[in-house]
Amino acid sequence: MGTVAAKIYSGIKKRRNLLINIAKFTIAVTLIYFLVTHLNPSQIYSDMKKANKLLISFALLLLGLNVYLQYVKWELICKQVLGVTDKRKIWLSLFYGFSAGISTPMRLGEYVGRAIPFKDKNLLEITFATFVDKIFPIFMVLFIGSVATIIFLHYYFNVAVYVTVSLFLVIFISLYLLLLIFSDSDFWDSYLYKKVSNIKIFNKYIEKFQILKKVNKVTLRKVTVYSFLFYLTYIFQFAILFYAFSGSFDFVNYIWIGSMVMFAKKFISFLTFGDLGIREATAVYFAGLIGISETAAFNASIIIFVINLVLPSLVGLFLFLRRN
Repeated sequence: MGTVAAKIYSGIKKRRNLLINIAKFTIAVTLIYFLVTHLNPSQIYSDMKKANKLLISFALLLLGLNVYLQYVKWELICKQVLGVTDKRKIWLSLFYGFSAGISTPMRLGEYVGRAIPFKDKNLLEITFATFVDKIFPIFMVLFIGSVATIIFLHYYFNVAVYVTVSLFLVIFISLYLLLLIFSDSDFWDSYLYKKVSNIKIFNKYIEKFQILKKVNKVTLRKVTVYSFLFYLTYIFQFAILFYAFSGSFDFVNYIWIGSMVMFAKKFISFLTFGDLGIREATAVYFAGLIGISETAAFNASIIIFVINLVLPSLVGLFLFLRRN
């Protein structure tokens, strides 16, 4: 019996990644199927046909700005932290990251994908550089999303004022302190470097951690600005698509929902591929409570998934296959 159990365990271990991908795919399909049946397939199709194609085209054009802002931010970090100035390699690194990240939990595959064009760089160095690139957009999502969610809880779940104010204070103080820490070059240069270098398992990689000392205040300020502009572009895309499918100009609520959707999926995005199903479910949930078309929320979420994740990933895959 023990031998059989050991063989089963061994088989599961060998196929762990496959099983995880199957589970994520199943969850995504189940969520989409539930939402489609809940909203009525004919209504979804009808709204898709009636959607404002000009607004959808505009949202698609904003993908260019979206990708460009990510490129400028990544180029800045590559030059400052990695010492890479080859624009072609930086572009390829970004798109390879798109392709590698879409099918991995919390887009962790992006760290590996970005390393492919930089053969002279260690994966650990690329990981640190990508971490610097990603940490500030995460702060944007957490800060703005948490504020939007607290307001939502106050108005739609009748949370007491003193609880709302207390939550605001906690969020503002916590995130402000974190931003102060991460925007301080001494944190990267001294504190973080020393802490990491004291960990024995990292001793043989100690020279790789020297790149942390290259993160200066000017770079961090620029990364913060680019991250904020990227966040605004994404939210604006979502609002435009919402408008395209609903036919109602209610931008404040669309931006409100978009902020909460981005906030919520940060915590549960590991469940599916590219947040598929998670994004749509949370958008439908918030739209329903606020009193906005749930079908419009679903359609906007599906289209923004295709525009911002599928299309860049396909371009990255094409470039990778062409390279090989």
